Amino acid sequence: MAQKDFKSCLTIAGQVAEYRFPAFAVTSIQEGDCHGLRFEEIIPLGCALPLFTEQVICSILNIGKTIFQGDLCIKKLKLAFPEPPYSEKYDIFLAESIEYNCDVTEFLVSKKFLDQPNIHADPVSAKTMLTHFQSMSPSSNKDNLFRRIKGILDSGDDEKVDQKYVAEQLCISPRTLRRKLSELDSSFSDIRNSIIKTKAINYLIHTQKSITEISFLLGYHDASHFSKAFKGFTEYAPSDFREAYSSASF
Repeated sequence: MAQKDFKSCLTIAGQVAEYRFPAFAVTSIQEGDCHGLRFEEIIPLGCALPLFTEQVICSILNIGKTIFQGDLCIKKLKLAFPEPPYSEKYDIFLAESIEYNCDVTEFLVSKKFLDQPNIHADPVSAKTMLTHFQSMSPSSNKDNLFRRIKGILDSGDDEKVDQKYVAEQLCISPRTLRRKLSELDSSFSDIRNSIIKTKAINYLIHTQKSITEISFLLGYHDASHFSKAFKGFTEYAPSDFREAYSSASF
């Protein structure tokens, strides 16, 4: 909140979100005259994903409202989960335009908010608070362990990139990798499954590839195994997910 403007606040908020919620990889994004953040799930959060997402977005909105003493509206919001029963609250409090069942969560804020100066700006306090926050975070969060593992998995061959390979790339032993992930209540399979989920959703909503083709691309040798895994990730069969997304009106 001590940054010079709201765009700077968003950038720092993305970094802080990764420290506080290491289950997300957070990236700054820009679209036209809007700027925002992308949250990509690294650890499968299941039914807790909406709660985590709501906490992060509402926190950032509250910062914006505190800085500018007025309403801050998200121009566009994409959510990586199905429309909840209370979605009318989202329409009122969160954004003008909302899409559900996306491969990642994204929100964009209009430029008219981004460049407004922050009357509470204080560079010294901003640096001090961020340093303090980082010092209070677990070392694995500060090292961006989840993001680094995801990068290795994304860049490698799904068939060959296993836990041993990832540990080698991180210059640690498989045992140390397991321990570090266990300390964060996670595992290598959690991260791999989350990446598979994101890739599967991307294929289903952005391509016309068949379920069998997608299964093969994701390393499954049988479409039925992929369908079972995907239903475990999302509670949808792949074909039902694609149909629900394509028939939804935003």
